[in-house]
Amino acid sequence: IDNGEREAPSRTDPAPFVAAVAHLAGMAMAELSRRRLGDRTKKLEDDLAAAREAQERLMPSPNGAVAGVRYAFRNIPGRLVAGDLADIIDLGDGRVAACLGDVSGKGVGAAMLMAAAQTHLRAALRGEPNLAKAVASVNQEVVSRLASGAFISLWVGVLDTRAGTLTYVDAGHGYWVRRSGG
Repeated sequence: IDNGEREAPSRTDPAPFVAAVAHLAGMAMAELSRRRLGDRTKKLEDDLAAAREAQERLMPSPNGAVAGVRYAFRNIPGRLVAGDLADIIDLGDGRVAACLGDVSGKGVGAAMLMAAAQTHLRAALRGEPNLAKAVASVNQEVVSRLASGAFISLWVGVLDTRAGTLTYVDAGHGYWVRRSGG
């Protein structure tokens, strides 16, 4: 473009050439940005898939038996990861706990809170024979970690196969069915 004093000055207008070089440079920069975004998107997708897999491991198998109690359930999350809570827990001595819950909100944040609540719930149920006290201790532990306006609904039932009784706490979940007989 600027040939200095060595040769005769160019008779062509350098503007189209400069514009073409600038256009090529812009395209190269856009391609680099696209690749970086693609790499970041792939990493996020991999992280979400790992989170979904971890969440699936926290859920019981879709059907099975725990301490002689047969169960079946189906979970269809609205997103790749969600705040759904479901668990079947062998408490020993012929007692089996069934838990259903939902964390307000969506996505990874709700899923993380669900995992924490489920962990606290399992520990409380194994350590406290009184179901209401166990759920109250979970509430006390989890509520301090909730964002303003957030909540967890929960239904927990303990079936005592030896006594033939079902004790339950409905902490705002409200969607359960009691069925008698076989």
